[in-house]
Amino acid sequence: MPIDLDDLWRKTGEQIETIYTFDPEINGNITEKINPQRSDRIFFQTTTTKSSFQPVHMELEGVQRIKTSDHLYPSSHWAIHGYFQLDD
Repeated sequence: MPIDLDDLWRKTGEQIETIYTFDPEINGNITEKINPQRSDRIFFQTTTTKSSFQPVHMELEGVQRIKTSDHLYPSSHWAIHGYFQLDD
């Protein structure tokens, strides 16, 4: 039986600035010469019960260089920060 999951990026408007979580063109931590990818995702399932769980916004974290370095980032992947609204 398939599970019906939603993708946070798709449900929050498919913002182009948040499409890639792995981007060798920007991130100096990545040495491989491959295309940018949306490797990391947040999947969720809304419920039809008493509570309503709705996506509001998403952004990427870790896209700023480490303060003590001109070229290093915290990770090779950007982190996804998701915002949801929970109605009772």
